[in-house]
Amino acid sequence: MKDFTRLSLLVAFLLICSYSAAQSLSVKSFKLLENDLTANTYGTVEYDQNGQVAALIKVVTVEKGFVFDGGMLGIVRTVQKAGEIWVYVPYGLQRITISHPDFGIVRNYYFPIPIEKGRTYEMELNAVREVLANSKVDTYVDVSFENAMSSSDIYLNGIKIASGSWKGSIIATTYLIEVKQEKYQTYTTTVTLSPNDNGRIIRIPQLDPITGTISITSEPAGATVYLDGDEIGTSPLIERDVIIGSHKIELRKKNYRTSTMDIEVKENETNSIITELKDEFRFTLLSTPAGATLSLNGVNKGKTPYSDLISSGDYQVRLSKTGYLPYDQQMHLSGDNPEVTISLERIILSKTDFYLGGGYSVVGHITGIEAFAGAFIRNINIECGFLLPQNVSSTVWWMDTPSEWSGKEGLQYEYSVAYAASALAGWGILLGNRTRITPRIGARYNLINGKYLGSQSDMDQTSFVVSGLAEIRAEYSPMPHVGFICVPSYDLPLKMGDLASRIDATSTLIKDWCSGFSLSIGVELYF
Repeated sequence: MKDFTRLSLLVAFLLICSYSAAQSLSVKSFKLLENDLTANTYGTVEYDQNGQVAALIKVVTVEKGFVFDGGMLGIVRTVQKAGEIWVYVPYGLQRITISHPDFGIVRNYYFPIPIEKGRTYEMELNAVREVLANSKVDTYVDVSFENAMSSSDIYLNGIKIASGSWKGSIIATTYLIEVKQEKYQTYTTTVTLSPNDNGRIIRIPQLDPITGTISITSEPAGATVYLDGDEIGTSPLIERDVIIGSHKIELRKKNYRTSTMDIEVKENETNSIITELKDEFRFTLLSTPAGATLSLNGVNKGKTPYSDLISSGDYQVRLSKTGYLPYDQQMHLSGDNPEVTISLERIILSKTDFYLGGGYSVVGHITGIEAFAGAFIRNINIECGFLLPQNVSSTVWWMDTPSEWSGKEGLQYEYSVAYAASALAGWGILLGNRTRITPRIGARYNLINGKYLGSQSDMDQTSFVVSGLAEIRAEYSPMPHVGFICVPSYDLPLKMGDLASRIDATSTLIKDWCSGFSLSIGVELYF
């Protein structure tokens, strides 16, 4: 055992004699780790001599043997960790001295930010060891660093030489190789190059990411989960490892609205996401004709055709278009029936119409051809009509003196209604889109002609009857602008001329012409 110790000391002495070492030590960076709770977590918390929670400085270095001096306030505790040293210091410490037997000393390093109790900080050291040969000239070799990650940085003895892969000439000696990239574990290895290693390829593996975990559940389940645009599974997704940092999560499911959220994944922490998906589908509504104004639950959606993403449910669907009946129905809309077509019914009869037409009086006291014109103005009906009778009276005999009547023939006349003019007003009642019933009242003026059957033409006579008129106008329109009418009416004489009164006293002829029930049918054009 003693011989082995002596041999080791001899080898160490020869190495010291053959090489001189140029070392350097410096602080590369110092920062507060905002989200690191190590200094204030049960199991890793330390207290200073005053019972206060100490601050923690994580010193990043692969070297060992460092000594830390906090001056009068002192150092609470140091703990050697893999790849770093944990240095617990009292809060309020302003400076620290770092020394190493090989790399030298950093004396009175002043912290760039205040040291607070229970907070965690990171200090990165540059500890460079460069071995130079004293007994011979340095030998350079060509080497290639093939990096599996194009964006990671390569450090040789603490000095950055490249991002990604690198090729060049370096001194043949021993190097500490570090490969770093944000959000990934630092890769560290030692490589010794000899003069025979010219053309050597050093392969750097893929870095292990620093990860947290996410768990995603949705109601309903079965939603496809996307992480930063890439599909990673279907909900529920339990404890999936994800690289730390900001990420965008999307949950997509047919007939449901896409749920999007931003999350921040932290090292060794789990983000539990629970979301309720709102059912949604692409709804398309077509109308015949197109161009109708659409509203859903009172919200104007513009003109048809309409297509948009909506949630399933009951909707009040309203369509309106000039010249067509409005459509107003409650409908249940869902992804089971994503496209709906509604045919609008053209307006046939409306509250406001103007019309003219003709007809024939087929039953009643006067038979003849009729012509009429009128209007409905917000259901108020006004009409003027003209009737040209076709029936002729029988003969009426007159005696100069009625008391002389003894079967002798007197003056012989033939009476008839020359024409009848009427004026009516009423209220239209629409029964649907094609039928209208209009009760109305008015007056009719009947002109009576008496033709003398003898030789003297100047003995012709005229008279009149004014009658009150009550009727019901029934209207049916099978197509736009065309309608059929049927009008039962009743005439009640109100005033007669002298001749008409004499005829009425002598015969029932005038009564039959100007009073009682009648029926007319006809055709109209309206616009």
